[in-house]
Amino acid sequence: MSSSYKKRKCEPKVCRFCGEMFVPTHGNQKLCDDCRRRLSGRYTLEWTITYEGPTNVDEYEKRLEKQNRERYHDTIIAIGYAERQKADSLAKAGRVKTEL
Repeated sequence: MSSSYKKRKCEPKVCRFCGEMFVPTHGNQKLCDDCRRRLSGRYTLEWTITYEGPTNVDEYEKRLEKQNRERYHDTIIAIGYAERQKADSLAKAGRVKTEL
């Protein structure tokens, strides 16, 4: 290192993961050293989140189906849909000459 190089001091920050104050070694550092090491891959087994599925699957599926019905309003009526589309397309296209 040359003598003209000055090491910049960074202001203390709050770690985005644990919320503790730390002094970063560079300006864009967002995690403290402990959290960065834990999240780097070597310690992932300690930090994995376990998910426990629903105990009553039938009830869970009924609840999801009800939520989806409430959220998405289906405006297409399936009975006779193809015929209505054909009639609409023919009305838009007009009459086509089929004779030579």
